[in-house]
Formats: sequence, C-alpha cells, structure tokens
Amino acid sequence: QESPIFNTLQIPRGGEYFLTLADGTEVWLNAETEIRYPVQFTGDKRIVYLDGEAYFTVAPDKNKPFTVVSTHASVSVLGTQFNFRAYPDERDVQTTLVSGSVIMQSEKYKQQIKLIPGEQGVLEKNSAKLTKQKVNTYLYTAWKDGRFAFRNARLEDLFSILARWYDLSIFYQSSEAKDIRFTGDLNKTDDFKSILKIIEQNERVTLQMYEKNGQKQPFLGWIMAKTSKSYEVMLYLDIYRHHAPFGSHLFTRYTTGFKGEECHPRKCDEQHPHTIGVQLLFR
Repeated sequence: QESPIFNTLQIPRGGEYFLTLADGTEVWLNAETEIRYPVQFTGDKRIVYLDGEAYFTVAPDKNKPFTVVSTHASVSVLGTQFNFRAYPDERDVQTTLVSGSVIMQSEKYKQQIKLIPGEQGVLEKNSAKLTKQKVNTYLYTAWKDGRFAFRNARLEDLFSILARWYDLSIFYQSSEAKDIRFTGDLNKTDDFKSILKIIEQNERVTLQMYEKNGQKQPFLGWIMAKTSKSYEVMLYLDIYRHHAPFGSHLFTRYTTGFKGEECHPRKCDEQHPHTIGVQLLFR
C-alpha cells in the first residue's frame, strides 16, 4: 500500500479558512493554525495533523475512524462535530464536543477519556493529565461563526485570542493585569477600536481616548481597571503608527497616564508602583 500524499495548509494571524477534506469532512481553521491532511484517505484510518485550532464536522464512516493528532494529544471519532484547540504556546489542549462522541488520548501516557456532547476534555501539557468538564460549547465554537464569546474570562486569555485575530504582540508589565475578568460576546468583523469600546463596558474597565496635536490617534488610549487591591491602576495602550514608503513602522511611547509622564517600562514599577500595564503592538 502506497503512503498517502499530504498537503500542508498554514493560516496566518488574522486569517481563517474553510476546508473540505476528501471524505467530505468539513474543517473550519482558526487564525495561526497549521493542518496536514492527505489528498486521499487510504487504508482503514483517516488521520490529519493539527497545530492551532479547528472545528470539525466529520463525515460518518464506521469502517474508518477519523483522528486528529497534535503534539500532546489526539482525538478519534467516527462521525461528529467538535472543536479541537492545540496551540503550541498554550498550556492546555482542549477538545469541545458538540455532537456525537469522541475519545481523547494523551500522546505521552496514552490515557484516554470519552466525551459526550456538552463536555470538554482538557490535557494539561506539563503533567500530561487528562480531565473533562461540562461546558457551554458556544463559548468555544463561536469563533467559526464570526464571534468572540467570553464568560468570566481572564484578561490574559481574552487578549491572547484577540492577538491572533488582530495580529498583536502583548506585553504585561505586571502579572496582576492578567487576572482581571471579562464577560462579553464580540463581533470578529469589528475593528480593534470598536472591540476596545465593548471591553470598556465591563464595569471594571474604562477606556479613555484622547487627542495629540489636535488629531485623534488611532487605537490610542488608556484602559483603567480596578484590581483586588481596590485602587485604580492603568493598563496602558499607547500606540503610534508611521507609514513610510517601504512599509509601516511602529513607534511606542510608555506613559503612566496619571500625569502624562513618560515612563521606561523597566522602571515604571519603581516610579509608579500603582501602575500595571498592557502594551499592544501592531506589526
């Protein structure tokens, strides 16, 4: 039997793609995802390889199980709908089942769990431990329908998802900012400025837009938030864009926002101990 020929498809940051495999399986690929799949499925198995996130509607075939393989975990099904998230830079691998049934397996210890609809299997990469929990599947599959859905999500997790879609680099000056919580349902087609306005509706976050030299600066503002220490702190969002003939160059100014003072990122904690920050860099 000849070895199958594989295609490799890479989805960049800010992109999405819909793919129909040779067996009729439908795959929605999220941003910053790579999938390897055969031109034709041969033998008694259907295997694809994934780094990133994808939603699968698997064509039923009782004689050929369908398997998604990542570095740390794999999922095997006969015919079902599920979301598989396995980004290399994240601490967990997640399988969220919408319909049918799947078996999720740890690649290291070969531990297996079976999921039913409404359950999510989670593999903790460091320990290779598999667990499962009941979840609202919409929160984990809304991305394929053009939404960002969050419920009591940490700010770090929220911006991690937004970063892949809007192609941002994120720097946290203090880890305290990462644990601010957010709940919301956002439209992925909105520009980033609109997304920030929606985030602002969270009662713990306030965004202030301001002008420089009489002109409004795109994506320039402050996010104020209250932490568990009950004082107001700043997540600074201070972005400049300069368009040159040979491309775009980014200039960033660090500011505390309290007095409009400039502050070097490594010295901000010393100069202004109540300041914590998030810096979003557009490439």
